[in-house]
Order: sequence, then C-alpha cells, then structure tokens
Amino acid sequence: MACRFEQSCAPTAELCNNGIDDDRDGLVDCDDPDCATNPACRATHATCVSALLVTASGTFTGSTVGLTGENEGTCGGAAPEVVFRLQLTAPTNVALDTRGSDFDTALYVRAGSCGKGREIGCDDDGGGVGHSSALALGTLQPGNYFIFVDGFTVDPRSGPDVGNYVLNVNLDAKPKEICRNHIDDDGDGYADCADPDCTTTAECKGCNGGADAKPELGIAACTDGVDDDCDGAVDCADSDCSASKAYPTECCDGIDQNGNGIIDDFSCRCVSNADCSLNQICYGHTIGACGDPCPDFVGDVCPYAAPGSTCNAASQQCEF
Repeated sequence: MACRFEQSCAPTAELCNNGIDDDRDGLVDCDDPDCATNPACRATHATCVSALLVTASGTFTGSTVGLTGENEGTCGGAAPEVVFRLQLTAPTNVALDTRGSDFDTALYVRAGSCGKGREIGCDDDGGGVGHSSALALGTLQPGNYFIFVDGFTVDPRSGPDVGNYVLNVNLDAKPKEICRNHIDDDGDGYADCADPDCTTTAECKGCNGGADAKPELGIAACTDGVDDDCDGAVDCADSDCSASKAYPTECCDGIDQNGNGIIDDFSCRCVSNADCSLNQICYGHTIGACGDPCPDFVGDVCPYAAPGSTCNAASQQCEF
C-alpha cells in the first residue's frame, strides 16, 4: 500500500504489439481483453480473446506464420493456431475442413468456452487431400462454438507446422431428420422414430409391437420394460435413460444408484422441463438431461456435468 502512489506503480494502458504486460494484469498483447478490438489482434485472431466471428457458410484464409500456440486438441495441435467463434442461433448441421491449406493442419472445436469448453471434435488428416483436416459435427444446438485451425505438431528439426490456411465452413440451418441412423439430425431433441417427423414413416409406424413409437423420456418410460422409441434398446440400456457421462452408474428410474443423495442426477434425457420429475429441471442449454437446479449443489457441479460451463443463478442451470 505504501507504494501505490509511486510513479513507477501507476497503471499503464496495454500496448498490443510490444510483447510486454504493460498494465500488469498477467496478460500480454492480444491475450489481454483490452486488446480485443485492436485491429492487429482481430486481423490475426490467434487467441481466444480475438476469435473471428463466423455466422454463415464461407471460406476463410490467412496464415499462422509468426503466431504463438496456446491451445491444443486431443488429435494434435502443438503449433500456432487461429481461432474462430461460430455463433449459431438455430439448430444447424455443421461441417468443416481445411482443404487447400499448405501445411499439416489439426482442426478441433470446443463448445461454449474457448479455453475450457468441451472438445466436440478433433481431426488431423481426415480431409482426404494432403494433410488437410475435416469434421462433420452433425446438428449443433444454438450457442457459441470455437473452431481452432492449428498445426499438427512442432518438429525439433524442422520447426512447427505453420503456413497458409484455408477453413471451409458449411452450415445447413434446415437439416432434415433421417429416421434410422440413431441421430437427432434436425436438432429438435428427438431422434429417429421418437421424432414426430418420422412417426408415420414405414420404418416407424406401428414399430412398437403394433403401437407407434414415442420418446423414451422420464421415469415411467424408462421403467416400463418396453422399447418405446423403437431404437433397439430398452429402459436403462437406452442412452435416453442413462444419459449422464459424469455419473454413468445412474439410470432414470427414481433410484439413487451411486449413493450421492441425488436421485437420477443427469441420467434422464429431456427436451423440456415437462420431461423431468422430482423437482428437477431440464439442462437444455448444455447436456439435455434432468438435474437438480445447479445452485442447490454443494460446490459447482457444472464442470462435471458440462465442462466449460458455469452455474447461472437466473436460469438455474449450467450455461456456456
């Protein structure tokens, strides 16, 4: 406190191109939120702070030469990268690739949070051309997703994989449900025969012992001994009834299998609060499963339920 009025301790505005932490907040240049709107930082969009906004299909080009590497995917990415923020306002089928890039790329995507979000896809050489990468992510729900175009590795002999990149983004905002692929293609929360779009098709009409299929959501449907949604799995063997990745021993049956004092925590898949019981709510913005309101937990449950999310007091659920 005795030094706070000394001239040498006076705060200094962050300069965004000198490699110095001018304002002494532990963040340098383009890593500092103060530089988020700096033209040089936005032009390179090499950090989470300055990620380039993407809202439509298109092709994006640039270079990773001279940039620094701060992120890495599970399939590679030890070299410098560029970062894009994909903003979706409706369920959208998303496909990405780096075909046309002149170096060995690694392509990965995180949901919700740039630095700590859950990785939902990572590819090294799946682009089919040279060392390009490709990801078919299927239908993603509305929200923010962070795309990283990275170099696969850093070779101690030749240096990092860097060069001119090409990112091709293909978005389909009106995907149609395919009724026999075990995927929620149109993003409405229902897959295959459980989707109203498929109820009257040849594959689904009367498929349940002569009865029409219905969603296998909630305790009643998950304990009736019937394959309600005609997906080949009954009750707790159905992922709709054992939805929790954080608590895999739990089943949506009204019993506390893991003995933590919380019944069916995040095991009952849901589309809305109406699908939940036991005073639980549908965590529809992240994991699509029922759970106690997040403020009710002792400690923050969100890093376990949906990595990269935090508890939102207003919505009572984890949010990205």
